[in-house]
Amino acid sequence: MRPILVILILILTCPVFYAQDSKITYAEQLSMNGYVRGTGYIGGNSAEQSILFSEISLTSTMDYQRASLFADVRFRYGEGLGNELEKIQIKELYGGYRGGKLDVLLGNQIVVWGRTDGFSPNDYMNSSDYFFLTPDQDDQRLPGFMLRSAYRLTPFLNIELLALPVYRPSMYRYDLFEMGDNVGFSGVRIPEKSFENGSLAGRLSVDLPALGFSVYGFYGYSPFYGFCLDTVDWSTGSPEILYTPEPYHQTSVGGDFDLALGNVLLRGEFAYKITEDYAEKMNTPNPGMDYVAALEYKLGPVSIIGQYIGKYTLDFVDLEVPVLLDPANPLAQWAYAGELISYESTLFNRRIFNQQEKTNHALSLIMSGQFFYSTLDVELAGYYNLTSDEYLIRPKMVWHVTDHLAFSLGGAFMGGPDQSIFDYSASVMNGIFTELRVSF
Repeated sequence: MRPILVILILILTCPVFYAQDSKITYAEQLSMNGYVRGTGYIGGNSAEQSILFSEISLTSTMDYQRASLFADVRFRYGEGLGNELEKIQIKELYGGYRGGKLDVLLGNQIVVWGRTDGFSPNDYMNSSDYFFLTPDQDDQRLPGFMLRSAYRLTPFLNIELLALPVYRPSMYRYDLFEMGDNVGFSGVRIPEKSFENGSLAGRLSVDLPALGFSVYGFYGYSPFYGFCLDTVDWSTGSPEILYTPEPYHQTSVGGDFDLALGNVLLRGEFAYKITEDYAEKMNTPNPGMDYVAALEYKLGPVSIIGQYIGKYTLDFVDLEVPVLLDPANPLAQWAYAGELISYESTLFNRRIFNQQEKTNHALSLIMSGQFFYSTLDVELAGYYNLTSDEYLIRPKMVWHVTDHLAFSLGGAFMGGPDQSIFDYSASVMNGIFTELRVSF
């Protein structure tokens, strides 16, 4: 931890190194802000599945003489999902050159792509910690070390290129699911650290007063992953199953647009994703097309966003349910058990990828507004998958007590058919959250 503390001290004291130049003021060199918060997420089937922590965030920015710096460092202490939370998190830490037309930035960064809300098929540059449960879902985003460059050809035309030399997977906690005492999960099988296993991405964006659109490209390992059936141990008489998470390689091309028509905003997004060896590897999704269509409407102080989220799977083949043909034959029973484990494991991965059927259809609705002279923010988000019958409801309110003090209250409630992903997740992620935050 000491090297991290040294970096933090350098960030917070860097104006001292420039103090000898009387022409440069403190404000020109560095601006600082942050917050202190106490957060609780009370849910799950036991106290061990709740999250209670306090945190201080220190954010520093500097832009001077084409040199740029950004740092977001967080100190956190508490309890989370049965584990102690005591860590220093470098949320973002990067620096570089910012010019009139060209930016070149290097370091740990978070890049958000896509014009749709929450379900962008082109937002794949960063991984996420899906079981860090807080009122602010952006807390789940994890930084990636990357070289990021942007060139503004015109005021409305921009080209952005990214290179990630090191792969960082998303963080799941499937070990918390109630899948049976005989099922376990090992650590993620990370691809070998080499430049060949890095990721490249690019975006061309056009932003006009009433119309904007982008074209995307990505080549590398997806931050998402499936599970391989690692071992099945029969030594105890009943199978002990061990799954190993393993990332998959993906090539993706896509695009998006938004179009303003009076007080209505139309948005759309799509991505064609190409994978390999999907017929042999259960952890790899089939290639296919993801697409989102959205409509945003302003009704007084309330903003309403309705979205359709779709998926089309190529080379889809229905899974065949194993059948025990000779119940009296021990060898047939053995073979049937192995086939059934493989079938259930493949089906579990298809549920993760929303590829249980050739097409997948879902709807989302987000309503938000500010009331009482912008002192109260209210949001209600809902999601329903028409194909799998899974649902999520997430209400939230934020009361701005003063300019520097805010109180948040809300919850998340999900569910679905037996053995669906939302059914497993509900036992951990359903709950009430609250937070008291002081900003400075």
